[in-house]
Amino acid sequence: MQTRYIYLLKFVLAFSDFLLLNGAFILACMFTEHHYFLNESVVFRFYLPIANLLWLFSTGVFKMYGNNTVISLDCIYRATWRSAVIHAGLFTLYLVLADTGATHTALFLTVFHLSFMLSLVISRLIGTYFQGMLIRYFHIRKTVAIMGKNDGGRRLARYFWAHEKLFRFEGYLAESDAQLINDRGDILPAALTQFKRAVALGIQEVYVSLSPHRIAQATALLEEAERLCLRVKLVPDLKREDSLPYEVSLLGSV
Repeated sequence: MQTRYIYLLKFVLAFSDFLLLNGAFILACMFTEHHYFLNESVVFRFYLPIANLLWLFSTGVFKMYGNNTVISLDCIYRATWRSAVIHAGLFTLYLVLADTGATHTALFLTVFHLSFMLSLVISRLIGTYFQGMLIRYFHIRKTVAIMGKNDGGRRLARYFWAHEKLFRFEGYLAESDAQLINDRGDILPAALTQFKRAVALGIQEVYVSLSPHRIAQATALLEEAERLCLRVKLVPDLKREDSLPYEVSLLGSV
């Protein structure tokens, strides 16, 4: 799932990383030129493009800017230090093998890697702080709630809590799906009340966890939600095999 916030986060993260990489490279060049020597034409024509390409390769290996990475701070930090280590090793190997005498290689590499890694640490800490501010004070996440506190509803809740960058989970609107529709598929007053409450709270999506054989009876739920301009998504609760009029066989890992 990709929202505008996730798309913007990917762009800012990639742009800032390449900006920090090139900034660290220029700093290493200035420091090495001041204390030893530096052939700018060779360094900027050959070394700089290779440094950028190797960073692009390293981040691609660990999917630094992928959707599944940027939605989790743990994944971002893990992909960052892995990419930085791989990039440092590959770029060091390149300079050692393709050393043209354009600069003092050991000093240049030391300054470059230290400054780049330090800037990455600082940028991630700053990004973590601003992300917390955005999540707390701005409506950048989709507001969701669940109707039906069964096994399916609890799994949904765990998913929403694990993806706090995407969803703002408002909790359960109804404890049991028995309060929603009767055996004939008619919507019950309690469900109508909860729908109106969701609209009043500004909830954008309501997930209704029902046993599979009752989803076909939930037409009235969808019609009432549409009348209230509320988006409702039906989710089958496959764990409730005791209430199924048929047998469910799962193939592979689900």
